[in-house]
Amino acid sequence: MLRSFSEKYSIRNFVYDTGSGAVKEYLMHILNTPKGTRPYYPDFGSNLHKYQYAPLNQIVIREVHAEIRNCINQVEGITVLNSEYAVNVKLRQVAFKFYLTVDGERMQVSMGYTKGNVL
Repeated sequence: MLRSFSEKYSIRNFVYDTGSGAVKEYLMHILNTPKGTRPYYPDFGSNLHKYQYAPLNQIVIREVHAEIRNCINQVEGITVLNSEYAVNVKLRQVAFKFYLTVDGERMQVSMGYTKGNVL
């Protein structure tokens, strides 16, 4: 199971976060890292930064969706079962929803995409 180390500021003690929050944080870390920037891990990251100045049309949205799916499927222990997206043209954002299995457990993770970054 993936775990995320986060700090609870109200209590000021450290806790481990599990579940979809930890998976989302882990995936955002991978997706927001440009591929090839880690010296000993050349395949770590994604090519989403290449779409930072691209127009938000159906071709780019499909390519971004495919890039995110491929990056998620490369993570050991995580498999994408299904995914969907909705486009907000005014804000130039795309909302993605992924249905995953993580170490045999099914979960849903929602992410946003705008200007080459995953939110």
